[in-house]
Amino acid sequence: MLFETIEVLSGYVPKRFTIPNGFALSGWKQGVGSLETDFDSHRDLSFWDENNARQWNSADCNMYPTFSVGNSYLLFLGAPHWKAYEAVKSEDDLWLQTVRNIIAQP
Repeated sequence: MLFETIEVLSGYVPKRFTIPNGFALSGWKQGVGSLETDFDSHRDLSFWDENNARQWNSADCNMYPTFSVGNSYLLFLGAPHWKAYEAVKSEDDLWLQTVRNIIAQP
């Protein structure tokens, strides 16, 4: 799956890139509990539990994130973890704003 960079918050990211261990999905339902949830723009308190995210590791402890064509994601490239592949559906998404604030004021 080929990604197009919309914004770089930190470091260098090419205009287009792939995630070798990522998979494209189609036909998945939107909303809480689905693979494409954004946890109500990440305002749902369940997202902030350290054990809850859109993605998780497989039995082999590796991440195999899933994505839907046309959606936007806040990605942490090269640092696979549960919250590194979150769907972002609005500019006022709380996860996006939190990451921006942490980068601006570590």
